[in-house]
Amino acid sequence: MCASMPVRSFTRPFPCRSASCLAFPPHQFALKQDMYQWQHAVKSVKRAPSLFGSGKGVMILTDEVIFFGDQIILFGLKILCRSTDAIKAMETHRCQTADMGLSERQFKELRELVYHECGINLHNGKRQLLQARLSKRLRRTGIKSVQEYLDVLEKDQEELIHFLDAVSTNHTLFFRESQHFQVLHSSHRNIWCAACSSGEEPYSVAIDCLEKGFRPSILATDISTNVLDMARRGVYPREKTRMMPTHLLRKYFQKGQGQWEDFIRVKAGVRKMVTFGRFNLVSGPLPSRKFDVIFCRNVLIYFDSRVKERVINRLYGLLKGNGYLIIGGAESLSSLRHRFQYMKPSIYRKRGTSGIFH
Repeated sequence: MCASMPVRSFTRPFPCRSASCLAFPPHQFALKQDMYQWQHAVKSVKRAPSLFGSGKGVMILTDEVIFFGDQIILFGLKILCRSTDAIKAMETHRCQTADMGLSERQFKELRELVYHECGINLHNGKRQLLQARLSKRLRRTGIKSVQEYLDVLEKDQEELIHFLDAVSTNHTLFFRESQHFQVLHSSHRNIWCAACSSGEEPYSVAIDCLEKGFRPSILATDISTNVLDMARRGVYPREKTRMMPTHLLRKYFQKGQGQWEDFIRVKAGVRKMVTFGRFNLVSGPLPSRKFDVIFCRNVLIYFDSRVKERVINRLYGLLKGNGYLIIGGAESLSSLRHRFQYMKPSIYRKRGTSGIFH
């Protein structure tokens, strides 16, 4: 592998904290949502020269990135170099790993575990998804069977968190469903993005508030530690901003240069407005303060009615007297028992109070 290289990609270059021999900085790999943190990923690098008859050294970093000599492939993000041999090596590596026979009993046990821990309902139609995510965890941990992994989940809280990270779905864009931001007002000093994913939502909220002339305190939480790590860094593929007005992109983001030309970074002034933390909507200890606005968008669709009611009523108690709950455009509270007052599609207000909605 090549020697470490200094990286100067943005106006303020990223520090390359790793002493490893990889030419690309750790932030490159953090951009793939379901990847390990860099320091964890470096530990999982394996040398597998036996995969090639030529005897050339092959380095595999998790199941998403392959190094073959000086060629690098990032699966699912951006292909930097192509190597047929490297792709074949990865497929061989996958085929030689854990036994993925998932019995009906094991599927039921995992489904009940996920439902109990975070309220996500994995019906039979999600079995293939669960098997794919489970396979990824078996490969990364080196565990050889589903039953052995189930035993680990009972004892290892850290691995349980990684498993829940793998199962949860995280997809969002900057200024997605931005019509919801019309409710934001200068009197709103405390805002909570309760299912923030990789950070695009809270940063979008922060930018909208700045454009309206005020700077609230924003709490942003998610059940996935992986996406929270990405959110704190504030580095994203440029395509994530395709719904954002150009003048805001120029004002609040730094543009990548060189190998980073397809990426942007949220400026420090915006990042400082947001505090990130892990939170379980279903059972986590509630925040100690109350909020003017709570965003809980595009997450209720993964819950059944019982869990939805539990979540929205927990959120109700955390709103101030004139507080607003914002849910996703494809979501509704119409069939649920709750105390919210309907205002507009996706926008609800704490009942029995005077609001500022226009």
